Amino acid sequence: MASSSNNKPRDGPATNFEPDPYAATLISVKSNDVVKFSNSGEKFGLVLVSAWRKFPIALKKPYEELKRHVQNCFRKDDFAPIDDTPPSVYLYPWDDLHVTVAAFHYNHAVDDEQHASQLTEHWRAVVQSAMKRDGWPAPGTMLQFNVQSAQIGTRNGILLWKELSGAMDAMRRCIEEEVLIRQQKQALSTADTVDTATIRIDYERTVSIPGIVHSTFLRFHRIPSTCGHEVQERFRENVLPFILNHSAFRHVEVSVDDIKFVCEKTPCMHIPDDSEHVLEGGV
Repeated sequence: MASSSNNKPRDGPATNFEPDPYAATLISVKSNDVVKFSNSGEKFGLVLVSAWRKFPIALKKPYEELKRHVQNCFRKDDFAPIDDTPPSVYLYPWDDLHVTVAAFHYNHAVDDEQHASQLTEHWRAVVQSAMKRDGWPAPGTMLQFNVQSAQIGTRNGILLWKELSGAMDAMRRCIEEEVLIRQQKQALSTADTVDTATIRIDYERTVSIPGIVHSTFLRFHRIPSTCGHEVQERFRENVLPFILNHSAFRHVEVSVDDIKFVCEKTPCMHIPDDSEHVLEGGV
């Protein structure tokens, strides 16, 4: 778990790319178009997310422009289906762009529906308790995102934001404190003192509180045919200047009231905005 946003990705700009394990579950091919589909089986995610379908509409057109600039970093065949399989490079649709606050059970397997329900109620209680802590931002507080950079790493591409209000760090600290309390309580418990209805949580393995503030916009389904050095050169020359000089990527405001606790039956927020997936909305 990360206690604050250090704005330094673990994976820097890369010239050797790898397939991202999530990409295959996000995309499919139908009539030569890239479309989203739901993979509702083996994996199960519980995530607290901000800005999902709440980024200002003024950012939509520049984001679509950004995607066109990114496409120009690659050969055309990297965006073409091959033998009825999805293209090598996948760019996020506008609706799926988001900023993760924390991931609690991030696409790990669940035993059955009962296990999923128990996990959901456990983490819902954690989120609700975190929101009641003194350090949680007041209702109406605006997250203030200012783009600092962008990069294409080994498996994905991200927009790297600086959150100027301090609200993101505050929320993550409150969550981390609540998680620590429960982790310590579980460590002190024994089989004799735990209710049979209580599940044990593998906190170290399943909880992820990012150390950066970012929005993923690209994932690799396969290793692209374009040379990595060429991709990075074009990205530095064309994409970075576009992002850093466009006013739409600065002073982007999203209310903390719009954060959502969601169940991801398909990873990376490629889900409907409905009651089956959105479990808690607003502060």
